[in-house]
Amino acid sequence: MITLLLADPHEMVAESLRLALDGAPDLSVLGMATTLDDLLPQAATRRPQVILLDQRLCDGGVAAGIGRIKDTSPDSKLLMLTASASESAAVNALDAGCSGVVPKTASLDDLVSAVRATAAGELRLDSELLARLVPRLSRGYREPGADLTAREREVLRLVAEGLSTTDMAAHLFVSPNTVRNHVQSILGKLGAHSKLEALVIATRGGLLE
Repeated sequence: MITLLLADPHEMVAESLRLALDGAPDLSVLGMATTLDDLLPQAATRRPQVILLDQRLCDGGVAAGIGRIKDTSPDSKLLMLTASASESAAVNALDAGCSGVVPKTASLDDLVSAVRATAAGELRLDSELLARLVPRLSRGYREPGADLTAREREVLRLVAEGLSTTDMAAHLFVSPNTVRNHVQSILGKLGAHSKLEALVIATRGGLLE
C-alpha cells in the first residue's frame, strides 16, 4: 500500500483528490493540508511514502518550500502538481528534490500512475515537458563516456520517451528488474545521480540523436 499526503491551497480540490486517489486499491491518503505550515507536522508524524504537493503552496519559493518538507520527512518522495507546464517550474522542482512534476491537466489515470512511479523511485515527467527540458538543461555538462552498450543506449532512448520501467520491460521483452539494472549501469557510466541527469549528459554527448 502506497501512503500519501495531499497538499493543495483549496480544500475542495484537496478533498476531490483524496476521494479519487483513495479509490485506487493500492493507494491510501493519510491526510490533507491547505498550507505548508499545516503539511509539515503531518509529514513529520505520518511519514508518507509520497507527498503530492501543489506548487502554489511554496509561496516563498519552490526550493525553500521543498527544502522544508525534505528536512521534516527526508524519506518521503515529492510529486509536484503545477498549473503551468513550464520548463522553469519543472527545473526548480527537480533541482529542489522533487521526484516528478505533473500538470494539473493530467488525467486521473496519469496522476495515479505518477504516484506509483514516484513511490517506486522513478522520475515522472510529462513526455512533452521532458522533451523540452532535455535540450534546455544540456548546456554546461561534460561529454559522456563512450562505454555504453547498444542495449543501454536503447534503454536511454526509451527513458527519454517517458516510458515507465514496466513499459520498457515489455518493449524489450525483459523483466523490470533487468531494466532497473540497465538504468543503474547507465547512471554509473555517465556519472549521473538520476534519470534526468543521465538524459541531460547523454543529450550533450549526442547519444540521443
